[in-house]
Amino acid sequence: MAIPNVGVGPHASPEAGRATGARANPGPPGAHPTPDDRSVLRALRQSGQIYRFLDLGYRYLAAVESDPQITLEVLKALVEIGLGAPARELLHQRRDLASAQLDVAQLRKAVAPIPTGRVDWRDLSATFEGNLATLLEMKPGLGRYEQQLRAVPQQTQLFRDRHGWFHLSCRPVGGQRIWIPALTDGAELRELQLRREDLAPAVAILGFPMFDLIEGIFQATAEATPAGMPPLYLVDPTIQRFSAWLHTTDRRAILRDERVYIFVGPEALETFVELLTANDDLASPRLRLACQGTADVAREFDQAVVRVTEKRNQACRQIVSRLQKRASARSLSECAQRLRRGASVLGVTSRHTTMLQYSMRDIGNALQEAGFEFHQLIEAADHRQLNTLVIARAIDRVDPALVVLINHLRREQSHCLLGTPILTWVQDPVETILSAEAGASIGTHDFLCGFYRDRCLSEFGYPADRYFAVGFFPISDTVFHDGPIPEDQRDRFECDVAYVGHYHGTPKEYAHTARRAYPEKLHPIIDAIHRRITAAAEAGDHIDLDEAGRVVDEALAEAGRQVPDGVRTNLASFLAYRLFDIRFRLQTLEWVADWAQRTGRRFRIHGTGWDRHPRLRRFAGGPVEHGEEARRAYRGAKVTIQSIPSGLTHQRTFEALLSRSLVLGRWCPVDFGGLTPSAFRTAHGDGAGFDFLLYRKGFRSLDRIVFDGPGPLEERLERAVTDEPWRRALVTELREPVLEHFTYATVIPPIIELVRQGLGQGAAVSAGRA
Repeated sequence: MAIPNVGVGPHASPEAGRATGARANPGPPGAHPTPDDRSVLRALRQSGQIYRFLDLGYRYLAAVESDPQITLEVLKALVEIGLGAPARELLHQRRDLASAQLDVAQLRKAVAPIPTGRVDWRDLSATFEGNLATLLEMKPGLGRYEQQLRAVPQQTQLFRDRHGWFHLSCRPVGGQRIWIPALTDGAELRELQLRREDLAPAVAILGFPMFDLIEGIFQATAEATPAGMPPLYLVDPTIQRFSAWLHTTDRRAILRDERVYIFVGPEALETFVELLTANDDLASPRLRLACQGTADVAREFDQAVVRVTEKRNQACRQIVSRLQKRASARSLSECAQRLRRGASVLGVTSRHTTMLQYSMRDIGNALQEAGFEFHQLIEAADHRQLNTLVIARAIDRVDPALVVLINHLRREQSHCLLGTPILTWVQDPVETILSAEAGASIGTHDFLCGFYRDRCLSEFGYPADRYFAVGFFPISDTVFHDGPIPEDQRDRFECDVAYVGHYHGTPKEYAHTARRAYPEKLHPIIDAIHRRITAAAEAGDHIDLDEAGRVVDEALAEAGRQVPDGVRTNLASFLAYRLFDIRFRLQTLEWVADWAQRTGRRFRIHGTGWDRHPRLRRFAGGPVEHGEEARRAYRGAKVTIQSIPSGLTHQRTFEALLSRSLVLGRWCPVDFGGLTPSAFRTAHGDGAGFDFLLYRKGFRSLDRIVFDGPGPLEERLERAVTDEPWRRALVTELREPVLEHFTYATVIPPIIELVRQGLGQGAAVSAGRA
């Protein structure tokens, strides 16, 4: 489908996306104008499509010797958009107005005050040189066009109309002006209502529009989402328009971005195809925007995308077929034998995660320490993707004895993971795990470890012998340690008390964001959940994941609504629980802030977004990368605050302790068997002999590092920052169980052994059946 001017349309390919705002171009009049051609022009004029009218009107007039009515309408249109020089030029060239007994002198007088619209190229030279320098630095392959780009001002004229849109043209000696390749029609941008999802997974723009279309899309996709960032493919065989684009505005931010690919010149389409052919992790565009004068290019572009898609599909089928043959030739017994020291393990993760990519990094380090050869598959950049073909190629190349996933199962990529043992580490309560369909998908080569085992077994039918409980987030003792902070970093990180984590807005802001993410019919449920969580928090209730589920059920029952299990899980985990988590965290940090302001103590909050918080922004320490920067943030703080409704059994607790910072955490019932602070202290003293996880693993001083209000918090903070021997001794005591029980180095080897045994037992069962 050809899309002239600024329109939106799908490719003729299996990846076609939603079409928005497309209109057919009637095309230029032929060599022998007919009454229909004039009808098209009249329709365009009457509908206000002034730039299309001018484009076709100029071509129409070039084909007819006399048509005073159309000539006059073209003249009026030029005046309307403020292009006085082309209007006066038209009056000089066309003789049909005089022959029709129109008062040409009066027309000249009327047109005389209109500004020329002409732009002096010399006024744009500094902008051009800045853009060109960036282009040659970032995309040196386009340097072969430098001389052609520089020559454009000597060959063409540039105009700017009253809307601020630029138009490029030339005028052959003795001939009619030609617009290259057409007049800019920025008015259509007003009709273009593109959502963020419309722009994924990739966008192609044919031609370089002389208004801010590219800038608008670039800004709309400037932040990575869980689906990544869409690459932008800018394609234009017309060197002249590309040169004008480089002259008219500072484009350096766009030119510097690695996700922006530029293809210009006669081989533009060929180079575009070569890029996609060589890079399976670059998405084919499902959406393309075609500027004026690119109808022929659009047809060729669509055909090229179809060819690339067919080649990728064919390659994927071939690799999957090979993988399936390999898998069918391996027995469970052979799979168990392959999972030994020296074997290859593939970890698949995503860079579009807060923690999972770092968890996979640490799992990989532990596997390497245990003697395995670890390969991590992750997007090479924010705008690249892990699609089926990329994953299949990695499986084919590595031939892993085990694939490790986090929060995902085989069924999501079953055709390329067939027959390969899978270990899924469950860290979060996500729909991919918490459903009956997920439980039913577990086969002989599938194993899980991590959280939510009891719930997955009782509610979703997971097989008990394939799910190994790990009730905590392990950490890496190589990433987090108590080594010194570099001297030049001490001012940044040293403080009395610190918190490490991101700011996600207030509960009200988070609820507002949720309303945009969920269908409108669920908005009353979202509001009801928000009200209930607010009331529970103000009453001093504690909301864990189970309580969050009950809040959702109550809100649904009150509204007389039912939702699928997956939606219910999502509302509980990522709305109700998160609303309480945000309130719980902010309240705690405000307690610390009150103490720090009153006492003059140094308090730093590391993470993104804190500069937006009205009260806490004065303590914002800026973002830190998970790894060495986060370790320095912990190491530089005498005390690290932990405040999360799921309790102290959390990676931040363990990371801070290994970095030799004392952790003070807000009281959570889960750490103390559901007891309130007073009930615990009255009935159980120091908790000796308790079967709670942290006590069982050696945290005998747990009660000494928790607080249940601002008063106890301040007492513990004062003791921690003033009594150094006490603090050091307590940190040393608490670090020992972390090193002994809570690192990946201690957790990974027994889990791998359980997987190996599970494969062997499966082989024995299969042999018995045979």
